[in-house]
Amino acid sequence: MPNIEDLTWTDVAAVVVMMLSLVWREQARAWVAHAWGDSTPKEKGRLTFNPLPHVSFLGTVVIPIAAVYFEFFFIGWAKPVPTDRERYRWPFLGDLCVSLTAIVVGIVLVIGLQTFWHVLPAGHAARAIAFKLAYMNVILVVFHLIPIPPFDMFEVAKYGFPPKWWPRMRSFGAIGGWLVLALLIFTEQARRTFRDAASYVWDLADAVAKTLAG
Repeated sequence: MPNIEDLTWTDVAAVVVMMLSLVWREQARAWVAHAWGDSTPKEKGRLTFNPLPHVSFLGTVVIPIAAVYFEFFFIGWAKPVPTDRERYRWPFLGDLCVSLTAIVVGIVLVIGLQTFWHVLPAGHAARAIAFKLAYMNVILVVFHLIPIPPFDMFEVAKYGFPPKWWPRMRSFGAIGGWLVLALLIFTEQARRTFRDAASYVWDLADAVAKTLAG
């Protein structure tokens, strides 16, 4: 079992900032939904820069700390923002934009952190934090690119199925995430596929970051 004394200040800083990044995804989703005409997030008290209403104690606090402490690949989530597709000015486009918001925010964070890593001098302490945070965000992006509930890409993939199926498909979200996690833990093929996807996202984002860093 890991020793808590082995944790460094970079581990602590990384997990704190990562918790905030989980919240930022849901905050962004709330504001995008509001911009498309859905007042549900505002009515539910989620249209706020205060991070507390977005925090899930298990997904935003406990699991991220455990992931860093036990050196497991990073997983975590914030409290999902309630939205109503029918209240968007253009339901289809609004739903797509809101569904992809967290993924886009994650990719922007990865590019920003990689750019930060490239411009800092070698040996700078903040480089380690930037690298670790970029890696954690890549993991989250890849998770949410999986087109099954509860991951974000499902809300795009659902349009390949009749709308009357959507509620039943969403009900699978209660076990979908745990099923994916079990596959990653117990099957080498799933881990290999996930690593390949993460490497692809990392390389694409890093190419942009190198350009920005000059």
